[in-house]
Amino acid sequence: MANIVPEFYGRFACKAGACRHSCCKGWEIDVDDETAAYYEQLAQDQVLGQGIGAQLSEAVYEDADGFHMVLQEDCCPFLEKTGLCRLILELGEDALCDICALHPRFFQEIGEDRLCGLGLSCEAVCALLLEKEEPLEFLVDDADVISMQGLLERLEPSGLDGVGVPAGALCFVPDLDTAYISWMLQTFLETEPIDQRWTEQMQELWEGRMVHQERARAYFDVFSEKLYDRIFSYILFRQLERIEETDEEIDEDIDKDIDEPEASEIFQIQDILEYARLSTMFVFWTDAVFGDLPEQLRRWSEQIEYSTDNVELLLLACCRRRVGCAVQVV
Repeated sequence: MANIVPEFYGRFACKAGACRHSCCKGWEIDVDDETAAYYEQLAQDQVLGQGIGAQLSEAVYEDADGFHMVLQEDCCPFLEKTGLCRLILELGEDALCDICALHPRFFQEIGEDRLCGLGLSCEAVCALLLEKEEPLEFLVDDADVISMQGLLERLEPSGLDGVGVPAGALCFVPDLDTAYISWMLQTFLETEPIDQRWTEQMQELWEGRMVHQERARAYFDVFSEKLYDRIFSYILFRQLERIEETDEEIDEDIDKDIDEPEASEIFQIQDILEYARLSTMFVFWTDAVFGDLPEQLRRWSEQIEYSTDNVELLLLACCRRRVGCAVQVV
């Protein structure tokens, strides 16, 4: 199996105490069974059991879904004021549970290939993606270099064969049509909010959409097309695992009144491309309105990519738009 990674994958490094948006804050922390058992052993240790072992025993609880870390004021109890992890400081990185050790990495297996990436909810990853304006490239087993088009062609046996990607589909062009902007904002308004700040921001974007459209038009004249092409390609890369779910054609006459079908039964490559376009357009819009592109990209990822329900909602909206189904207005 070949490993395929974005060009900057090997240069990722956690910012630790210098990070403004620690992944040790505001996230639920699931503890895998093996690590939970290790923590229990530490609690029984004659030395560690009197210190960090005892705290680990108290910090981990079990319910029907498995083991979890007990958060304190929405933070991991082992997060130091310096932003560093006490578990790493005292026990080493091997003491981390799987989710902490792997984040923000993600892995997808498609056919004979293994796609390895880094989530954009991490500010360090956003910085790496945005550090240059050249087309995004990928490394195959740290040797061969391929483009996004080359990657899609490589994955054809796993589901793209016979579907194809239209010419120019891998370039991002902002759509400032009023109807499209309204649909975009309505769709994002329906997502499950990650926090109150997201809800307030979405309300501001909706209520001020006519004024913001003028800002977006002005930004259209100066934005970096190449930089946004990279963003579009990377957002698409994150969802390529869905290629294997798109080998059955959807009936173009979906009944508008039926319950929403299972996403894995209806999404086509066109829907995945539109999902990436819609998401990039939202980043473009918020960048035009609020500025600070890296933060707008990170914030989008935090809200969407780390919620299966929100990803499905956007994909379904793209699918319904493609086949002409009614769009719900909120």
